[in-house]
Amino acid sequence: MDKRKEPLNRKLPEYEVIQKAASGNILAVNQILDHYRGYIIKKSIRRLKDEYGNTYCYVDETLRQCLENQLVKKIINFKL
Repeated sequence: MDKRKEPLNRKLPEYEVIQKAASGNILAVNQILDHYRGYIIKKSIRRLKDEYGNTYCYVDETLRQCLENQLVKKIINFKL
């Protein structure tokens, strides 16, 4: 079986945390941000080539911050 198609057994944030975050609780919002931080960083990685052809990877902080801000907006506007 293709390993990429196997489900990852990661825990999702608990319903109570989502409920508190949707109501504006800062600590709950931070818990959700912490849960998705690795995914956000992975999606924020960019490749850069220098003048010698070497490739470097770096985290685009502007993109990372934009993705986190979008997640916070979605959390606050989430309807249960």
